[in-house]
Amino acid sequence: MDFQDKLQYSVNNKILIAIVFGIIILLNILSTQVFFRWDWTKGDQYSVSESTVNVLENLEDLVSVNVYFSDDLPPQLKTSEQYVKDMLAEYQAYGEGNFRYHFKEVETAVGKQEAQQSGVQEVRMTVYEGDQLTEKLAYFGVSVEYLSEVEAISFLQENSLRNLEYELTSRIVRLTQPKLKTVAFLQGHGEHGIGTNNPISTEVSRNDYNELVTNLRKTYQVRTIDFSKQQTLEDVDLLFVAGPQRDLSRRAIFEIDQYLLRGGNVVFMIDGVEHVPNTLSIRPLDTNLLSLLKPLGITVNTNLVLDSSNITEDFNLGNNQILRAFYPPYVRLLAENFSAHPTVKDINAVVMKFVSSLNVEEVEGLDTTRLINSSVTSWVQNGPEFQVIPNAIPQPTPELGGASVVVASVRGLLPRISGEEQVPVLEEWVKNEDNQYVLQTVPEDNNAEREVITSAVEEGSVVVFSDSDFVADQSLESYAPIVLVQNLADYFTYGDELISIRTKALSDAPIRELEPSDKTLMKFLGVLLIPLLFTAYGIFRLWIRRKEEKMISL
Repeated sequence: MDFQDKLQYSVNNKILIAIVFGIIILLNILSTQVFFRWDWTKGDQYSVSESTVNVLENLEDLVSVNVYFSDDLPPQLKTSEQYVKDMLAEYQAYGEGNFRYHFKEVETAVGKQEAQQSGVQEVRMTVYEGDQLTEKLAYFGVSVEYLSEVEAISFLQENSLRNLEYELTSRIVRLTQPKLKTVAFLQGHGEHGIGTNNPISTEVSRNDYNELVTNLRKTYQVRTIDFSKQQTLEDVDLLFVAGPQRDLSRRAIFEIDQYLLRGGNVVFMIDGVEHVPNTLSIRPLDTNLLSLLKPLGITVNTNLVLDSSNITEDFNLGNNQILRAFYPPYVRLLAENFSAHPTVKDINAVVMKFVSSLNVEEVEGLDTTRLINSSVTSWVQNGPEFQVIPNAIPQPTPELGGASVVVASVRGLLPRISGEEQVPVLEEWVKNEDNQYVLQTVPEDNNAEREVITSAVEEGSVVVFSDSDFVADQSLESYAPIVLVQNLADYFTYGDELISIRTKALSDAPIRELEPSDKTLMKFLGVLLIPLLFTAYGIFRLWIRRKEEKMISL
């Protein structure tokens, strides 16, 4: 081989190498435009859901996410930082030019000021440096900007990271909506309250829905409704009737009836029994809500559901003795007894304490769904006397055993639940001289000319729970009850876009169960792929060397 041949051969090799590197670079460029990922975890924990993809693909203007991370974050947050980067890269790939993210400098005074103006705050973190425990100030948050509106996740805590997709997508949905959806909670009949900021009620509410409302406010405008204060359901997208302890007034029933006939959505949480505080005593709670929804095919029983699927509870026996026992009145409702409805299908379990059963009958023309049932090994106790003392609960008899419906829904052109032909007078519950609640008429503006709707003009929706305490702060055994109620709110307002995103955070992320053939393939790839690649490369190099030697000998 002369010098010219050697030179030509060397040039050809370099051109080949350049072409290979060019192809690799081109594939990397294309990969930023067409995102692809294999995710074999249950529920695709490390990939964004189809709902997020739909939201991103339908963006009409630019959404910008600014990330404010300090350079010297504690080691335990470094992996979280990479997780955020990976997710934002996936968002950008699906955003088709209408989603951009930027990592901002926060080590300068200008950077810190920008972060704080965006709603991201400097927080104090505990870190290990050397062998000492020290504290330092750092930024670890993001802000979402659309047009002139900005919303921030001021600090990415553990819950925020676990729900990062939901936190981001819900903010994008909220910012891009022309108008924020409104969720309202009925007040005035002893319902659960939604916090201390409740200026319209004349009574002290059971302000124990704080955790639920805190989560709802991430996506909705949340308010209270008290008809005795001449408030209306105008512009309300979803109404909660959460655990009234007294009868609903004729006016309240009428207003809800008219709202449903106009296509409204109502979630009723109706207690058939109530727990006497600080005792192990249960008594029936007899209100007009028990049979209020009978025209829709649903009534609430004043019984008590007990189940062999339950949770443990500690009981004080006195003399510093504590009994821990499985407690059938604390029913653990399992996913195997849930319907396939999107609001409940991805929830693993919900605990309800002292829950009653529902009677559910099909009504012609309405879509009726039994959303959640107790297990087939459950049974009921009928009142008015209930035995709920541990180790003294009577064994079920065959006629009282079997699954019970505890959550049901109805949708369609609903029949009336009020027989009023004219607008009833306003009434409110007030305490009399004997400290008893009585209904009292309230003066109001003239409603004589108001039109009364007598038949449904749009399809309405009703969901009925036979318990209202399961989502109260003191009853929460897990995050699942809040997710269930949020799912209902999302379903009635935004559709099922956000539901599949939120429920991903409820479970761990194990590797999805593979078919035997897939397991064999993965075992082959894991054990033999790397050695085979090195072997193939060695054979290729040997072939090149032999070819060079042959050409040289020629």
